[in-house]
Amino acid sequence: MIDEPSFDSPALAARPLANSSEPSPGHSHDASTVSARVEYRETSKRSVIKAVSWRCLGTATTGVLVFAATHRLSLAATISVAEFSTKVVLFWLHERLWNASGFGRYVVKAGSR
Repeated sequence: MIDEPSFDSPALAARPLANSSEPSPGHSHDASTVSARVEYRETSKRSVIKAVSWRCLGTATTGVLVFAATHRLSLAATISVAEFSTKVVLFWLHERLWNASGFGRYVVKAGSR
């Protein structure tokens, strides 16, 4: 298994975000405050957390809609559990495949535009 960095790691905390070198509207940066752009990949742990949080919202919506249509709590719960389980796994797989793909990504070197 690959060791993934902790989100609390100082190395990750110090890394600028992709657009951090852009000044906010009405402000300018001098040369000493401009950060280099970095490329980063999401960890598997982050993908799992994103999948679970998104599915909680989707599953709650599905459960409410099934209950509203059928007035059967047991059916709404059964469908919600099945939907949650399968879609978390599918979303995680989808995230990992996209993360492995280079499509739509490019490296921006410091100082280049």
